[in-house]
Order: sequence, then structure tokens, then C-alpha cells
Amino acid sequence: MPDLFETRRLGELDRLGSDIVDFGEAGNLRLVVQCKGFEKPIFGDSQLQQCLQEIAKYSSSGPQVESYWLALNRAVIDSQHRNKIQCQLDHLVTSGKVTDARLLDFNQIISTLEEVVVNCLRQWASQRQEQSAQEHADNLAVVDYLSDVPFKFADMTRSNPSHYFSELVRNERNDRPQTQFGKDRKPPRILLKGSFGYGKTSALLAASALLLRSDIRPIYLRAADLKDTEAFGSGYGLLAEILGSFVPEDADLSDLASSLAIDTLRREFKHSDDWVLLIDAIDESPFSNNPSKLAALWGGAIDAGLPVLVSVRSELVDQREREFTINPKSLKNDLFQVLDLDEWTDELIGQFLESFSEKQAGMPSSEYLELQALVADGNYQQAYGDIPRRPLFLGMLAEDIWHSRASPKRLCDLYESYFTMKFERDRYSGGYNRPFEFLQREGLDETLRLLFLAMEEIASAINEKYMAAMTGGSNEVRNLGYLSRDEIDGVLRRVRLDGVGPTELALHSVVVPAGRDRHTKQMLFRFAHASFEDYFNARWLFRRSILPGDESNDAVKRFYSEMT
Repeated sequence: MPDLFETRRLGELDRLGSDIVDFGEAGNLRLVVQCKGFEKPIFGDSQLQQCLQEIAKYSSSGPQVESYWLALNRAVIDSQHRNKIQCQLDHLVTSGKVTDARLLDFNQIISTLEEVVVNCLRQWASQRQEQSAQEHADNLAVVDYLSDVPFKFADMTRSNPSHYFSELVRNERNDRPQTQFGKDRKPPRILLKGSFGYGKTSALLAASALLLRSDIRPIYLRAADLKDTEAFGSGYGLLAEILGSFVPEDADLSDLASSLAIDTLRREFKHSDDWVLLIDAIDESPFSNNPSKLAALWGGAIDAGLPVLVSVRSELVDQREREFTINPKSLKNDLFQVLDLDEWTDELIGQFLESFSEKQAGMPSSEYLELQALVADGNYQQAYGDIPRRPLFLGMLAEDIWHSRASPKRLCDLYESYFTMKFERDRYSGGYNRPFEFLQREGLDETLRLLFLAMEEIASAINEKYMAAMTGGSNEVRNLGYLSRDEIDGVLRRVRLDGVGPTELALHSVVVPAGRDRHTKQMLFRFAHASFEDYFNARWLFRRSILPGDESNDAVKRFYSEMT
């Protein structure tokens, strides 16, 4: 209770028989608590007389307030004792001294405090969620969230992932058998999966807003903020992190109050349908590469008995699927169902461009109108290849063309800007700097230069496989279009990118996992999009002043011609 004061600090109120007071938000005295502590474990006649004397003292000299509580550290079991105390309390009300008077023996203190704690937690959680949503909306800047994003779930293609998840939660809330609660509950647990820039955080926060409208309280946690020894250590630690995520900084909870709040949260989660856990960007945590830490986090979420929505990079799940699907509490059951965000349709891209235009000052340039017309005519992929249909690239594209910083026809400039911005934003997304020793030693510019060089060499190595297949027969060349982990490691060593591996590259969503070699069982990788491979192939040729040959496709030739 944030407005309580101990009266020994307030002098006069202490002398009038008050131990704790509450001034309320308006600064007016509204609650007085008199506290009586007894050494003897049993409440008897002597303790009764002391209680009656305290009430009489307050009746004669205490201030007039809305509520008066008599708090005891012992349970009043004898009904006659309770009746005598209640009679005195009723007299306080009939005399007009107070509006409400309560006896709070030990058991009632605990239940009352739990009620107060639950109300505070619910209020704080709602306030924190509204704050998180506003922070994300401010960061989006470009356009408001568009909800009709396509996704795949249970082998079906749908749209509007935030609405779908909120519906799953509401349906489970309505249909769940009352015998299922706590860790025995089977709520929806969804892994929201997508590559960089697909709008995972936006979808997660949009689901949170929908849940709030249904009186369901979402708990939003950024994975990068979760601690090793707490959320990634035990179920109790996860509850402590949840509490810390929405308690206001000025609340200043004591250790005892924090312990009470955590225990209250555990009971509240166990028996209530009013909460949902949202964990954003698990891949941005430094502990996401530790299977035992992940298992501890998932176990804590299961023990809490809450519906869970976790956003994660596709590349991380695709490489380590078992760590995201095996239930640490029951190997027979899947831990998560996967909701896989898909690339935007031309219709959604058109809505995005229209929304962007509405938020800008002035009239759109002729180049911007040309871009809108190109999308409306269904020629987006023809013009831009299979470049990702996602908010990050579209926002950059719209911004540059609106302000005439780029031509919608010079793909090489757009791709270079995209990869540069993508790397810079990805390195520090979620406040967590991904472990990249070279970056710490050499700095951003040199790291970027060598990353581009590595991508060019990877594209060239894949192209050499195609050339070998053309000249010697495809049966003699394994894994066309792919490189193994060892092959990528070899490229990275050649370009002197120390401390970087295929997993690190995959988390930048340029190369992605693509199964395993049938013979060596090594993980295979490919470019996330054919346009990425074509772009870096053209850069490799241009850097060596080699003209694209007949074997090069039109996209490589277009990139190359723009570079010259």
C-alpha cells in the first residue's frame, strides 16, 4: 500500500493511538491501523482486555477517519472473544468516529494483505503494459501496426496473429475444466517465430492490447532483461522477474513485502485466468544458447500455469528445434505450438505505403507514387526480386524514396542500405549486444566491411557448386545451393572474421539453416532469399572486375550494371 506511514514518525497521531495511517492520493487521512503484538501464542482473556482498551483509547482521542483496522499477530479463535471485540468496533461506527471498522487477526491480515497485493499487482501490470506499448509505438515511428499479417499455424495459412493468439487464450479461459489449474493446466503456449524485421514485437504487443480489452492482464518481459540466476534459474526466479518487471520504481518494496508479493503471485497465477506471460525476443538473451537455462525458463513458465507467447528468430529455432519443442516437464508433450510469421502480401504492402504517406508532411514525390503504382499492379517482386516483404525494409524503402534519397530503381543502393542498417540495429536490438568478439576489437566499420566480404565469398562458393554441376553433372555435386557448417567456417577464416560462426550469421537473417547433409549430418545453410545471393554474387564479380557470364541470371546482371 503506497500511501502508508508509521505514526511514530508523525508524533501527534502516534500519541492518539494510531500505529499506521494512510493519507490516500488526495493527502487526506482515510485509514488508521492499530497494531497489537502478543508474545503468548494463544489469544486469551488478557489479550482480549488489551484489545478493548486500545479501541476505547481510539474512541476517545483518535481522529475521525473513513476506516479503522485493529491488527493482531494472533488468531482470535474463541467466538466470544471475537464478538466482544466486534461489539466495540461497531460502537466506533455508530458513534460516527469511523465509517468502517475491522478486526484483522493473523489469518485475516494475511488474506487482506494478499487482496491488497493482488489489486496492486493488477494495477501495476496494466500500467506497465500500457507503457511498453507506447514505447514500442514511439519506436515504430514509420506507421502504425498493421494487423493482417499472414502466418502459418498447424499447417494452415491464416492472418492476424495477434487476434489469433488472443482468441486461443480466451477460448481456453472459457473451456478449461476447473480441475485443471497450476502446473496441471494446459494453456496455449505459442512460439511466435519470424526472421529479423518481420514485426514479432509488434504482433506480441498487439496481442497484449487485445487481451487487455478482455480483462486479461498480459505480463510483458524483454528476454534481454532476464537474469541468469532468476528467470533462467528457477520458477521462483521467474516470479521474481515478473514482479520486478512492473513494480514502480518508487514502490520500494522490502524483502518481506517482495516475498509476500511473489507468494501471492504464485497463488494468483495458479487459480486465476486473468494473466498471460509474453516473452519478447528470446534470441536476444545471452542465455538463449544454453539448453539448461532455457529448460529452467520453460519449466518456470509451466509451473506458473500461464498461457505463454514467446517471440524468437526463426534461425535460432530452426537450428535448435528440440530446445523449443521438448517439454522439460513431460517428454510426451510438445512445449510450444509454432506460429510462423510469413512475408507480406502485395495488398498489405500497399496498405503500409498508404499509411506511411498519411503520416508524412506534404505531398508524395513522383517516385513514391510510382512505387505505390508498382505495388498496386502486382509488380513488386518483379521489380525488387524476393527481397523480404517485412516492415523494416519497407519502412526504409518508403523513407528513402519519399525524401528522394534513393531511386526506386537502383536496387544495389537499397540493398546496401538495408544490410548496413539491419546489421547496426540487429547488433543492439533489445539492449543486448550479441557476442561478437571481432566487433569489440575492430569496431563497426571494419566488421561491416568483412561481413560484406564474407557474404560475397559465400555467394561465390555456392555459385561454384552450380558451375561444377553444369560441367560435371549435378549428381557429382552435393548440396546445390547450400554450404555446410565447415564450408562456412572456412570462408569466415579466410576473410579473417575471428569469433564468428554460422549461427552468428544466421541470427542476422542473411543465411539461414536448411536441414542437414545426409552423409555428414552437418547443418546446411543457404541465403534467406535468392535476391540476397544474387546481390552478393554481383558484388563478388564487381570487386574482381569480372563481367557476369552467360551462366549469371538477370538479377545478378542487373545488380552488376547498377554498380558500374
